[in-house]
Amino acid sequence: MNQRSAPVARGDLVAVISPSGPSPAEHIHAGVTRIAVRYRVQLDHRACAARGYLAGSDRERADALLDALHDRSVRAVICTRGGFGATRIVEQFSDEIERALRADPKPIVGFSDVTALHALWAKVGVRSVHGAMVARIGTPDAVDDEALAQWFDAVEGRTAAMQAERFAAGGAFEGRAAGGNLAVLAALAGTPDSPRFEGCAVFLEDVGERPYRVDRMLTQLRASGGFAGVAGFVLGEWRDCGPGPDGTTVDEVLVEGLRRIGAPVVLGAPFGHGERNAPFELGARVSVSDACRLVWSCDS
Repeated sequence: MNQRSAPVARGDLVAVISPSGPSPAEHIHAGVTRIAVRYRVQLDHRACAARGYLAGSDRERADALLDALHDRSVRAVICTRGGFGATRIVEQFSDEIERALRADPKPIVGFSDVTALHALWAKVGVRSVHGAMVARIGTPDAVDDEALAQWFDAVEGRTAAMQAERFAAGGAFEGRAAGGNLAVLAALAGTPDSPRFEGCAVFLEDVGERPYRVDRMLTQLRASGGFAGVAGFVLGEWRDCGPGPDGTTVDEVLVEGLRRIGAPVVLGAPFGHGERNAPFELGARVSVSDACRLVWSCDS
């Protein structure tokens, strides 16, 4: 069972790091300014680095994460953006990260490529937050004041209820919230850090993937046993995942691929790479009603 670490509160120190891809420094600083209205912010000195499509070397990015985990005054780790690179950190440094996280449990906040780190947090048994990252928070048109207030609530362990659109299979279910970006979960399949979702409500989203590639990822995860025993699936936004010349839609692929598992499937939850990216706590228990309403419990 995933446990909530010591609650994050207004005025706490949070660390901002870049475990994956680089972002323009001005976007990072703008995001830091916005979250600094609620928390004391420690911007890692490597956070604005760039090395091709990575925000520094693997060792540098891992050290930034480990420094934040080892610092007991830091109560949450906030990522600047996704992109690519977190799976490289997990591959090489998971043992170090796990030891540090067990010694001082604290949430990590992000989504997309950060899904690899969420999986590691779940493996250790520490809750984390699926939500917007610092570079995007630095754009008020993308994350307005109302959305930022909801983000603060989620970081502090108060996930607001969500409304999804419809069931494609089954009905009401509940389980521990898990999952994230489909491509990253598929990339973890077959590795020592591949997550298992028995009893979980698995949240899935992605961006820029043609339906046939989504089909390939689902097939890989089914065949690897990663979806065995799931309580149900919650599907978010699938931005820029339009059909190819054959006309097959991503919804058709998702519904067909997940129905084969025999668990409930609910569509249209407001999270992912689109305009709607409601934050929520991974590892906390969530119930999905017959009316497609998602409610997180307040259990400890």
